[in-house]
Amino acid sequence: MRPLRWLRWGITHWQLQTDQHQESADSSRPIFSMYQRMAEEEDNKMVERCQKDADSIIIFTGLFSAAVAALISVTVVDPKHNPQDTSAFYLENMYKLQVLANPNISRPFIPSTPAEPPPFSPPKYVIWVNSLWFLSLAISLTCAMGATMLQQWVRRYLRIT
Repeated sequence: MRPLRWLRWGITHWQLQTDQHQESADSSRPIFSMYQRMAEEEDNKMVERCQKDADSIIIFTGLFSAAVAALISVTVVDPKHNPQDTSAFYLENMYKLQVLANPNISRPFIPSTPAEPPPFSPPKYVIWVNSLWFLSLAISLTCAMGATMLQQWVRRYLRIT
């Protein structure tokens, strides 16, 4: 008698084959053949559903990732220091120095100005928005990778069974 073999991988459907079972005309043979046919039909339906779901997920995540990448390319510029701000700072200092140097103009109180522009720090909302964009892109790409792995599993399942 040959040892029992598992013919279905990853699913509880199984079929026992022994030399004895093949040689005898057992009364349970029609039941097993009917069960095998129904199990194959259900497997085929499951595989078809998985493939359609994975295709839909890949299409959606691809479009979503493209849209998020476009938005990231626009908003990632916000946290950078604008050189025009530095120019405006120095122009303002030059104006204040001219006002102080001219004796003919009545001078309002002008506080002393720092020599260097203040250090740049992006607003908190810009950091949050960009973080959420990048997180959204990472989750979308992870979903696409998961759907691709599901399709590979389905192909392997079909090949094995």
